[in-house]
Parts: sequence; C-alpha cells; structure tokens
Amino acid sequence: MADRNRPHIFVDQPAQAEPYTPPPRRITGRALSVPDNRRAHAESLGAQLALAGASGLQRRADTTRVEGALDGIYVTFESFPGIELAIESLDVRQGSLRPELRTVQAALQTDGQQVEFATVFIPDGRLGYFLRRVQQYLETVESERPRNSKLLDRVQGVALASIERLWTDRVEDFPAAGDVVWWEVWLRRRDGLEVDRLRSFAAVRDINVGPRVLSFPERLVVLV
Repeated sequence: MADRNRPHIFVDQPAQAEPYTPPPRRITGRALSVPDNRRAHAESLGAQLALAGASGLQRRADTTRVEGALDGIYVTFESFPGIELAIESLDVRQGSLRPELRTVQAALQTDGQQVEFATVFIPDGRLGYFLRRVQQYLETVESERPRNSKLLDRVQGVALASIERLWTDRVEDFPAAGDVVWWEVWLRRRDGLEVDRLRSFAAVRDINVGPRVLSFPERLVVLV
C-alpha cells in the first residue's frame, strides 16, 4: 500500500464503483438573446470604442508622462443585464503587444439581474483589434450568426474605464472621495524598471511609496 501523503484527509468507508447513468434529459444552455437591431448596435459600439480612444488620449495629455511606460488606455465592456460577457474573447493571447483583460466585476441591478463589467488594457495602436471585429460584425450583420456575434451580442456598452473598474476587492470597500489611504498596487513585470517608474511618477505627484516590494514571478506589489 502506498504511503499516505495526505494525512489530513480521512476516508471512513471504502469506495464503491457504480455504473454511469446518463441524465434523463438533454441539458442545454439558455439561448442568448440578440440586440433588436444588430446594425445599430454595432455602429453604436464602434462609435463608443472610438470615443474611448479619443478620451484616453485627452486624459493622458492632462496627466504626468512617465518615460518608458507602456502607453495605452483602459476600456470597460458592459454586458446586457442577465448576460455573461465572452471573457475569453476579450483576453487576447496572441502577440507580444496585445489587449489584456485586467478585471471582471459583477453587479446586481435593482431588478435582480446581474451585469458584468470587464476592463481591458489596450496598448496604443491596438484599439483596431476591437474596431475590426465590429466592422466584421457589420459586414455580416444580415446573416443568422454574424462574425464575432458571440462577443458583441453580449456587450451593451463600451467606455473609458474609471479607477473603480480596476478595483478587485469588495465594492463597498472602495475608498470614499477625499480619503487618504494606502493602496496596494500590482505592477506587471516587463523590463525590471517598473518600481523605478512608479517612484518617479510618485515624486512628481507628491505620492508616498512604501519602501518594500513584494515580488512574484509576474507581478510586483507596492504600497502607495
């Protein structure tokens, strides 16, 4: 008998084999409702994406530029009530410079239906990844299943993200306006200068940075 390598797990009775029994009925997922006017829906999403890109550039012009930082914008995709976003389609896994999913939040509306918010970092020059998918959807919108419908039929709206959409703890724990608090900032490893850039930015903006850094293989954690 093999040595027990899980001494904290106790099985009081021996296992008993039973034949597999298929479920009594076919199990199917709930049909996904589609926008009433797919063409107008796609045109609206395209305009919202373009506006988010322009607003992101304006926001950057009003803040401190950090040399060596990866420029881009954070965009939030909002689902229709009761519909889950196609998260895997928002997290692009190909290419060294690509859109990256950062957070997913869920919120209940007053009618009890859940809405999802997925925030994606889009590097400069990569907004076209999503604009092309909207265009492909438009070009095939008369078909029963337009291209990229799995992604776009679920999206109610797109907007430039707020810092609240990057929050990963409980919504009720988000600091109130005017509060001075310590933030736990997670930096993605890229070139080894992440903390230096953070301290440079903090010095210009009169922000305190903790002296210690917690290191993980892909992330660095700093108190700010």
